[in-house]
Amino acid sequence: MNTVMSMGEKIIFIYKGKKFWEGNNEDIMRSENKELNDFVFASRWMQAVKKHF
Repeated sequence: MNTVMSMGEKIIFIYKGKKFWEGNNEDIMRSENKELNDFVFASRWMQAVKKHF
């Protein structure tokens, strides 16, 4: 996730074989997509990062 967040100009999240979300590394921080957030912010470190954004 570090690489995605630092370099991700265009990110696509595929869920159950379908494009479920698309955006950039800043959009991820603002997303309210539950499935995306459950995946990206699974670690405590990433949860802390989102709280401070």
